[in-house]
Amino acid sequence: MKRGVAIFFIVLFVTVYALSGCTQQDKDIEALKKEIAGLKKGQEEILKDIRSIKKFLRIPEEFKEAVVNIAGEPFKGAKDAKVTLIEFSDYQ
Repeated sequence: MKRGVAIFFIVLFVTVYALSGCTQQDKDIEALKKEIAGLKKGQEEILKDIRSIKKFLRIPEEFKEAVVNIAGEPFKGAKDAKVTLIEFSDYQ
């Protein structure tokens, strides 16, 4: 009889211990899931910001390379310079 009671308490203890461990483990898993969800939300916000920045930085199609004839116009520097700077100004 004492042996049966001892086995019962051992089984009860192991069961309670195992269930309490699973409960803590389940809590830890849920905490990790919440943290991952928060990280995913943060990543989505960052991607949204990056898309906005990319959209803002796009050069509109109306700004295309233009060929400007400057023959006969006043200039400074060598005629065969690799880079030419043209200034347009309006004093109104």
